[in-house]
Amino acid sequence: MKIIVITDSFKGTLSSLEAGTIIMNTIKQNHPEHDVLVIPVADGGEGTVEAVLQGRKGEKIVTEVSGPYFERMKAEYAYFPDDNSAVVEMACCAGLPLVLDRMNPRLTTTYGVGEMVRDAINRGIDKICVGLGGSCTTDGGCGFASALGIRFYDDQGNSFVPVGETLKNICHIVPAEIKADISAMCDVTNPLYGPFGASYVFARQKGRNDEDIRFLDEGLRHLSQVVRNDLDIDADRIPGAGAAGGLGYGMIAFTNARLDRGINRILDIVQYDDIIKDADVIITGEGRLDWQSFQGKVIDGVMKRSPDKRVIMVVGSRDEEIRKDYEVYSTLDNGRHFPNSHEEAVENLRAAASEIIF
Repeated sequence: MKIIVITDSFKGTLSSLEAGTIIMNTIKQNHPEHDVLVIPVADGGEGTVEAVLQGRKGEKIVTEVSGPYFERMKAEYAYFPDDNSAVVEMACCAGLPLVLDRMNPRLTTTYGVGEMVRDAINRGIDKICVGLGGSCTTDGGCGFASALGIRFYDDQGNSFVPVGETLKNICHIVPAEIKADISAMCDVTNPLYGPFGASYVFARQKGRNDEDIRFLDEGLRHLSQVVRNDLDIDADRIPGAGAAGGLGYGMIAFTNARLDRGINRILDIVQYDDIIKDADVIITGEGRLDWQSFQGKVIDGVMKRSPDKRVIMVVGSRDEEIRKDYEVYSTLDNGRHFPNSHEEAVENLRAAASEIIF
């Protein structure tokens, strides 16, 4: 029997790879006759490059780019020679963990993300996917665009690289030709600005107060107006435009990128449909099974892409009503309690995996 294990992370306790490996090892221990393969996944945020390289044969390219405050740093992305494609993780040079003691989305930039994309283009890579998630920025993707040759000018005719603080200074934009098929993966549907936009929804977790949030939102509104005037592009209400501090918007407006739901794009990248052709069982899961699990998350994507397969869910906590309709094993079944440590989480998952009936 061939079994594919492809789970989301169990937030706060186990990564996707760790959870999948525990399930695989438990099955192999109890059923050594089965062939078990783990495919780790990520949502476009931190860990995306590692996940796709675990799930598909490729190589890691290391380059030097700008960090959140324009400091030089090393960054890496995944390259797949078989179809000349690359996966870039924006969090590796513009992610929140890089600035935990100095968060300020008024000053941080996505310039390094654009530099990674530019590096890939310069190497002749013509299909580039950027994972959006976990950003420390609210620059509307202007840093990203600047690194790719788009020019922003103030009212004195001076060219500059806008950050959140200076979005309102943009008076004119000159586009540039981008010779690559660029896409993005994200799991949020927020517009660029407004009460559900990049600033009001996400800037507080980046250390900003109410005044900063209003200021950044006004800057994003101003950016979209200049883009409409100069480029004749109206993209601020597209779902996902507000992802990663508006980088989703910048990618659409300045590189004609398309935004894909994270799990579907990841499944494409790891060539999931081919991998499961001869599989007998698919095991998926996450830390909490509820109605949100079927709103574009890993479980939803796996279920939709595996219509003719037996799909088993191994989850942490679960909604009992939803559980009735699926084959579900929970780490909290049979008297087990919510884990208070990583070790308990591991033991609970092993126990749940041991209860699967093949």
